[in-house]
Amino acid sequence: MKASVRVRTIGLFLVLGAGISPAWAVGAPAVYKIDPSRSNLHGSIHYTVLGKYEAQFQEFGGTISFDPKDLPNSSVQLSIKVASLKSRFARLDRAVISKRLLDARQYPWITFTGRSITRVGDHFQITGEVSLHGIKRELTFPFQLQGPWKDQKGNALLTAQGTWIIRRKDFQVIWNKLLDQGGVIVGDHVTVDWKVTAVRRADPGSDR
Repeated sequence: MKASVRVRTIGLFLVLGAGISPAWAVGAPAVYKIDPSRSNLHGSIHYTVLGKYEAQFQEFGGTISFDPKDLPNSSVQLSIKVASLKSRFARLDRAVISKRLLDARQYPWITFTGRSITRVGDHFQITGEVSLHGIKRELTFPFQLQGPWKDQKGNALLTAQGTWIIRRKDFQVIWNKLLDQGGVIVGDHVTVDWKVTAVRRADPGSDR
């Protein structure tokens, strides 16, 4: 169930709903580091036996470089550890990350490199490349953003969220060569609902 992370992983940044904080009005792109402890990637796919298979990736990370006044110079890097997928069904998790499906041994990471951010009305959308199961494809999706604001230590925080939808067969993730023809047992599309908090340390050097 390769969390089809269609999240152009993190294209994580859709704009908060209206304005951009004055803190973003000047300077070069600020680099924010994703904090997994305050973030989540929740994937789901239709599975006849359960109704829906739902799981989360527990190990992931990356950075967001964002400048609202210079969107072409903004970017996103996201890496997700395939073997960290966990649900309430351990046996099913093992099947999903096995050679039969995601093959975590041969393809241990799902990555997203966002290279083009544009403004669309009151939000942003990002276009980039997703690498999953040894296959690379371009993906575009919208995201919402809140922040930046500062915590008690003076660190700047951003929270972005959105939903990715990925067609697993585009990445050659096949449940059963015969039964998969109609997608009856396992759905064709994986939905990933994500919410990410990224941090820019008070000392810029600590992010590197």
